[in-house]
Amino acid sequence: ITVRHGGQGSLRALRHRLQDDPELLAKGPSAVLHAIADHVVDGYIAVAEAVQDDIDEVEIDVFSTPAKGSARGSDAGRIYQLKREVLEFKRAVSPLLRPMQLLSERPMRLIDPDIQKYFRDVADHLARVQEEVLGFDELLNSILQA
Repeated sequence: ITVRHGGQGSLRALRHRLQDDPELLAKGPSAVLHAIADHVVDGYIAVAEAVQDDIDEVEIDVFSTPAKGSARGSDAGRIYQLKREVLEFKRAVSPLLRPMQLLSERPMRLIDPDIQKYFRDVADHLARVQEEVLGFDELLNSILQA
């Protein structure tokens, strides 16, 4: 849970969607938690796609350009920058996986059973993102060694 003072940021549309669905809100805080988790993980999916595009671009540059001192140095810098971004992304994704799995697997007093099944989708999407992030790191290591 995050306390934010000031603007609502990217959750504004989500808040309006929830406010416009009284049946969903009647499911309690678990419905709000699911909506936020789903929103965050959808954002992670978009980030993963953008990182994949950046890696594809670097890969094309590395393997289509003859090895020259300055060009290789520039490529190495871009690769290390991407590796830092991937590491930050991994640090954001990894801690969420187990809690999402627990929310989807175990009956909990505060989680509405109708909402609990939707946490499974969030956990599955998050697991796929985590696999992609691990793959990004391996791919960047391979490109760096080329």
